[in-house]
Amino acid sequence: VRPLLAAVLAAVLALGGLLATGARTPAAAAPTITPDRVFTPFIQDTIRDGRLASPDELLPTLPRDDPFYRPPEDLDPHTPHGTLLRARPVQIQYLAVQPAHIRAWQLLFVSTDLDGRARPVSGLLMIPDTAPADGPRSLVGYVEANDSLADGCNPSFQWTGGDQIDPALASAMGPVAQMFSDGHAVMMSDYVNDGEPGPPPFSVSSLSGPSVLDGLTAAMQIEEARLAPDVPIGLFGIAGGGVAA
Repeated sequence: VRPLLAAVLAAVLALGGLLATGARTPAAAAPTITPDRVFTPFIQDTIRDGRLASPDELLPTLPRDDPFYRPPEDLDPHTPHGTLLRARPVQIQYLAVQPAHIRAWQLLFVSTDLDGRARPVSGLLMIPDTAPADGPRSLVGYVEANDSLADGCNPSFQWTGGDQIDPALASAMGPVAQMFSDGHAVMMSDYVNDGEPGPPPFSVSSLSGPSVLDGLTAAMQIEEARLAPDVPIGLFGIAGGGVAA
């Protein structure tokens, strides 16, 4: 009996193997993953057309030593908030990489202190070339997380090659790259004048909130930016930046 059972079992196993072999189909070819399925258009442009900074460009001048950040000595305390004091074009730079197809300006503009008096605030406006020819789709007031209370640690300096290890800058790269790819302009207020020495106020909503709105108003005064008076406005804040937003 045992030899017979063994023979039957062997036959069943052999038949099962033949059936399994007959049902097997050729493995499907692995799909080709193209860059557009992994990277946003802005990232693709940076990989293709960006460049590395030269040694002279790696370390920008500290805001406290940069005349651009010096406020006017005769600033009227009643200057309307949102007034643009000055602006200059700058090159965006992160970890020695300078992305292509984006225009940017540093701004010094007027906001208000807790008593309603005028105070200078710095910031950064960035506009991608993916924006429509007649102007960006919207103007986003992006408010970074705040991971440092030292001077010289805010967006207008970070995004031009300074303070490159600040986590707030790294956490903003993903959302901002998506906004660039969709043709949105991004305005970042520094809350304060980044060139003033000493720790800035943090999480004081009556200071940081108005500085975001005033930065948007000032950005619209830069003629080269071509921001329409009725451009849609958006606000986006992360962590401590959510307090201001």
